[in-house]
Amino acid sequence: MQKLIESSTDIERQVMPIMAKCIDGMATAAQMIDCKQVRLVCQQVKISRRLINHLVRLSSCKVEIYSCDVIRQELLVNMAQLSTGS
Repeated sequence: MQKLIESSTDIERQVMPIMAKCIDGMATAAQMIDCKQVRLVCQQVKISRRLINHLVRLSSCKVEIYSCDVIRQELLVNMAQLSTGS
């Protein structure tokens, strides 16, 4: 039992620097978050969802937008162009 506990603590000591580096990376990433940019992205997602729902309601056929990556990608590109004004 003693050897098991000793080997367990040795392993923990080896893992701790890796965990500390990971936590430091998380803290650095958290400091880089731009709240204004996050709000802008959230607003764009809301607008995109409204537009998609509106387009689906207008279409005469049943469309499953989220299952089709090509259509979704085209809509995202169009929304990005609309939001940037290009």
